[in-house]
Parts: sequence; structure tokens; C-alpha cells
Amino acid sequence: MGITARRNGYGRQLGSFHTMAQFKGIGEISMTFIRAPYIECAATAEILAEVDDKAVAAREKNQLALAFHPELDDSAAVHEYFLKM
Repeated sequence: MGITARRNGYGRQLGSFHTMAQFKGIGEISMTFIRAPYIECAATAEILAEVDDKAVAAREKNQLALAFHPELDDSAAVHEYFLKM
């Protein structure tokens, strides 16, 4: 995927957090970040979500990159989005 990621972009384990944000094609969703990276540059990928002006979800063809853990929240919306890709 044509992206550059910043490892531990939001800090280490103590910098973990939970927030709500818009996800293109889904709407507002819950996002849990643990030692989360963020996407510094998306050369060829489409940015799907941002938190604090930093890209946290991107898609390129049949690939999906996430900086958060959708499996830790109650909604299956991101998983359903991925299956529809």
C-alpha cells in the first residue's frame, strides 16, 4: 500500500486512548488506539478517517490499513466494510 506510517505516533502504551471519529463510508465510529501509529503520507491510498488531523485509516484496492483496533469495540461496522471491499 502506498503509505508511510509513523510507528507509535500517538505515544507508547500509556498514550493509548479511545475516541469517536468519522469513517468515510460508515459514519461516526468508536476507535480504540493502543501504541497507535498514524499515516504520515498517503501517496496512492485513499484516507478514510482522521483523528487530531492525523490519518488513521486508509484504503488502496483490496487493502485496508487501520491505526486503531476495531475488534475492541462493540460495532462490527469496520469489519463489514472490509468484507464488502
